[in-house]
Amino acid sequence: MSAAVLYFNRGTSCYVRLLTSVLSLRKHYSGPVKLMQEGELHEPIASVLRKLRVEVRQLPPSTDGVLVAKSALWRRLEDDHVMYLDADTIVRGPVAEFLDWTREWGFVATWFNGWRTDGGMMRRRLEEWAKVAPELVAPAVAFGKAINSGIQGWSRGADILPRYEELTRRGADAKCKRIILDEIALQLLLPQHRHFVADHAWNTSGVFGDVKRARILHYHGRKHCLPDNPRCDVWKDHYAELLASFPAEARALGEAWGDKRLAQFQDRTTARRKNLTIVTAVDPAYADQLKKNFRAWMKIPGLKGQQFLVFVNGFARPRDRAFLNLPNVKVVRWNYPHAGAGRREFMLAAFLLGVAKHVRTDYWMKLDADCQPQRRWWEWPDYENHSVVSHRWGFTRMKGDSATKHWFNWLDEVFSPQQPRFPAGLDPVHSRISHLPGNPHGLPMRFNSFCHLERTAFTRRMAAQLEAKCGGRLAIPSQDTTSWYCATLWGERIKLLNMKRWFKN
Repeated sequence: MSAAVLYFNRGTSCYVRLLTSVLSLRKHYSGPVKLMQEGELHEPIASVLRKLRVEVRQLPPSTDGVLVAKSALWRRLEDDHVMYLDADTIVRGPVAEFLDWTREWGFVATWFNGWRTDGGMMRRRLEEWAKVAPELVAPAVAFGKAINSGIQGWSRGADILPRYEELTRRGADAKCKRIILDEIALQLLLPQHRHFVADHAWNTSGVFGDVKRARILHYHGRKHCLPDNPRCDVWKDHYAELLASFPAEARALGEAWGDKRLAQFQDRTTARRKNLTIVTAVDPAYADQLKKNFRAWMKIPGLKGQQFLVFVNGFARPRDRAFLNLPNVKVVRWNYPHAGAGRREFMLAAFLLGVAKHVRTDYWMKLDADCQPQRRWWEWPDYENHSVVSHRWGFTRMKGDSATKHWFNWLDEVFSPQQPRFPAGLDPVHSRISHLPGNPHGLPMRFNSFCHLERTAFTRRMAAQLEAKCGGRLAIPSQDTTSWYCATLWGERIKLLNMKRWFKN
């Protein structure tokens, strides 16, 4: 008996999601994959499908709504058993078990994310269908497990399939909630037919589900590439892999094809930020690390097209930094004329005093030389509404200093001598803000600036104070502690993220 994995597509807005799903499937399944395609496919998309070994079956145009058309696919089944997948899925493990259930039971539904039919939302959705099939509502509410139709298993000849189409059509005619039309039809029919319900690991929400446990992630409701949702990183990683795997079609795959969410994601990852400069600093001790990491940065779409400013010190020969000879890289020799400054203070000062002097854009982004990319893409956060966007951090370690006085006491003397923010004589061993005695200000969490975005005007304000009060020298050998102190002192807007999502240092 034959078996296959089946997809359905109409229009162009699901092109990229479809290919991304198939790419994920091919990591775990080498058997037949078929696409029921309504209308013509654009050639670059068809080319990738061929390379992924997907058989395309052309369907004639239909006036049915897309969910009604989906419920009618059973009429065109060529295989004895199929696993149906929506285009907005990511497969994360073998699917043979699912096909086995389909052979045994004839129809397989998937429990969606642990939802219940007797909960308020699902109950309301089911009760709407009392105008269509009142006798089916009560058993469906009592069923328990709420299903989602994005992942299903069908055996040819299963008696539920004709009723699935018929009830979906009736719901459409009665104008029931259209975005879940076929899903509720199936929920109503399950108590009446032989079936198996797969655990919700087989249909886990990519928006709020348990990603670690998921066998299949489902980015329902066009939520595949939302910002600030780490669960979407799985989809984004697969999309980046898709772009890298098919260079001949990369231009077409880099288009949104009417997918508005994808277009927004592409803008956050590929569009050049003309109001921002990326800044790093290097001396011979970090040359090998920067050389390796800089080449990796240049492979990331969101970074490689940016303007870079690199502060260098200690290289005897220009050829030692020849890897920086790129049109979008400006190299500035960094000197810090303060006797007694250690190498740490010497180079960190470039990210405050050097930036204030040499950066011409409204914002700048710090990347330490030892930042190793953890992903093939970088997504710009919303930095324009903040003075600082940085990595959340809980410590202030007094490195590069004899620690005769707590750094916060030093910063009070320089930036707020009339109204000190911290008690005098703090013990330098205290590294957590929450552990400091008498913290009446409710100061927010620290940040760590290995990957850090900052408003240039804010940087220049700090530099001007240091010039006036410290002769143009850092008050303490820490750029990010100084930035944190001043940002909280002056009421600047701060956004803290998990930058280790992007870089390891």
